Amino acid sequence: MGELWFFDPPNYPREYPCVTGFGSAVGVHPKAPLRDVKRVVGQVERELRKNGMVALGEIGLDRSVPEEKWGRQEEMFVGL
Repeated sequence: MGELWFFDPPNYPREYPCVTGFGSAVGVHPKAPLRDVKRVVGQVERELRKNGMVALGEIGLDRSVPEEKWGRQEEMFVGL
């Protein structure tokens, strides 16, 4: 089965494409600047319940950025 990926919560579509053999996945790109992580995680959880949704995509930490930016990514997810 193929998948269509959506990683930008403010721009998730209202409805997800439903085509035979394809489903959709949502996530949050780790480089996305998030101010309210709990709200975004709640939004992802709601999206996962929608028709056509088949997977949870990328969400979390990205160590491909310079090490001095790791702390900010970690702060965003502390306490979830």
